[in-house]
Amino acid sequence: MMHQETLLYMYQQLDCKYKHKPNWIPAPITGPSLVQNSEIHIPAGKVTLGANFDEIEWGWDNEFPENHVRTLHEQ
Repeated sequence: MMHQETLLYMYQQLDCKYKHKPNWIPAPITGPSLVQNSEIHIPAGKVTLGANFDEIEWGWDNEFPENHVRTLHEQ
């Protein structure tokens, strides 16, 4: 949600002459969803959360520091 909020305030500050839907974007499809929600298997093991300041050019404050976590069981 944080990134959506950031895009929204950036869009709101954009000059009106630049706000238009490109012709290549199709009209939105409405109606019931064609995709059903389902669970996926995520195996136990080591995961990396966040990022290292020295490895990327830019990031949000909540994306630092890099943190390694080992999951205890499969979910």
